[in-house]
Amino acid sequence: MEIDDKENVMENLQAVIDRNMAEAQSDTWADDKGMQTMFIEDAVAAFAIKKDIEKGLITEAVERFAKLDTAPLEDIAVALVKDMGQNWTEETFGIELRI
Repeated sequence: MEIDDKENVMENLQAVIDRNMAEAQSDTWADDKGMQTMFIEDAVAAFAIKKDIEKGLITEAVERFAKLDTAPLEDIAVALVKDMGQNWTEETFGIELRI
């Protein structure tokens, strides 16, 4: 699958990245480097999946996705359904998610 309009097609996945980066930098976690690191790692994982999809490296994206913890996995899954559609997400990632 080739993505023609990457910015618009993947806007929800980009929002997951942006939210995690913002959370890592929030005052809430100013004294908790472990939590900051977790949010940054989640943002990096979402970014890598986004780039893999944009480059047509779907197998790599699916492999990265499968290694995620529950919270980032769910955030990314919801974003994928919104960005790529229910059928594509189910067929490609093997997850059924109704939103």
